[in-house]
Amino acid sequence: MRRRSVCALIAIILLAPIPAAALYFEYPDADLVLDLPIGWQLSESSNGGAAADSAWLFERGDVRAELFVSRSDGVTIDEALDGAAESVGAAGDVAVFDYAGEEAFFSDVELRGNRSGYLMAIEVDGRIAVLFVTAPSQTRLDAEEELLSVADSLVPVEPLPGPVSVFFEGSVFDTEDAEISFPGPNARGLSGETSVTFSAGPNAVETGDIQISREATILERYEFTEFSRGEARSLAPASEEDPQWLRAWRRYFRLIYRDSYTRLDQLADEIDSLLESNGIAEPERADVVLSWLQSFEFRQAQNPGLFQTATESLMTASGDCDSLAVIYVALLDHLGIDAQLLVSTEHGHAIAIVDSDDAASGDGEMNGEPKGTASPAGSPERGRFEIEGREFLPAEMTAAWPLGKIAAGHVDAAGWHVVEMR
Repeated sequence: MRRRSVCALIAIILLAPIPAAALYFEYPDADLVLDLPIGWQLSESSNGGAAADSAWLFERGDVRAELFVSRSDGVTIDEALDGAAESVGAAGDVAVFDYAGEEAFFSDVELRGNRSGYLMAIEVDGRIAVLFVTAPSQTRLDAEEELLSVADSLVPVEPLPGPVSVFFEGSVFDTEDAEISFPGPNARGLSGETSVTFSAGPNAVETGDIQISREATILERYEFTEFSRGEARSLAPASEEDPQWLRAWRRYFRLIYRDSYTRLDQLADEIDSLLESNGIAEPERADVVLSWLQSFEFRQAQNPGLFQTATESLMTASGDCDSLAVIYVALLDHLGIDAQLLVSTEHGHAIAIVDSDDAASGDGEMNGEPKGTASPAGSPERGRFEIEGREFLPAEMTAAWPLGKIAAGHVDAAGWHVVEMR
């Protein structure tokens, strides 16, 4: 990686405070997002002056994120970085890496006013975004996980891994391949035995574990409270009125989903080709893929988040309810099928739900069960959930039940919460 230095002289000039929650800040007229942890607020904004076309200040206590955005047709990323660095008085050696096919910068930085933290600069959708996320130098170590989390949440709208994760994973020229039996011993709707290939870089599992551990540390701030807005089998969509712990969990899963999504591109193409060549129509596809993942061995990660990365799950054909549900929702999205994740603190469980317009209920006998775990308590029964008039079929990941069947004790929407992945 080549390195360069940045330094600065003058302070940023911002306009009056704008009182707004900034959990998910989408930059106007560009596919650029800053997906901040709960509790952050947008404090000030301006036209950016000489440093950028616009500037934004976000804060949570004494932790601060300063975002400068410029049009890439007006300046280069080097020029945008120099202008923003001069505005905040930044100094540090910058590492250059590739992000989404464009040059990007990452650095540990010192700012005037005895602040320190990280710089991240990326180019997305014709915009150059330069972010400084800092804390007072004397409390920097206490804020380390949050500083990295914020830097990692400066991303395109499309689900791509965060730039911090990409930086630490490094350039991947060699990959490791795993041949996974498909459709597997629990197969429904597809006979015959073949395999699919999943490929990943040698550092993917480690960097994924680091991200999950970091985000789990941030989640520890939020205490679960009893909460439900569901009635019978009707699920409430996400709302700003939802409690902080639920909004924090949604962000946690969004970041994991982002990190997983593009890693599944090749695998999803292989599965699509196999389904197509075997004449599996779209309504049955969701159940075939479900039966494949149900054949995986049950295994829970040992990291602080107790969450196994998609890479490790696919490399080892293993996982638990939430890790397999994230893979399932992402694969179905690749196949053009609408699915969402449901989580429940009451049941201590996660499932997926699939739009009934895109999928048929699973047919046939239950062909075995996942290795290493019993089926959820209670016998299965047909279930349907409704979200704003749309019907969804439940998908149980840790029992070999067809799509649309769920444990009898889980059919009530009370206690289930929708986790939208983007």
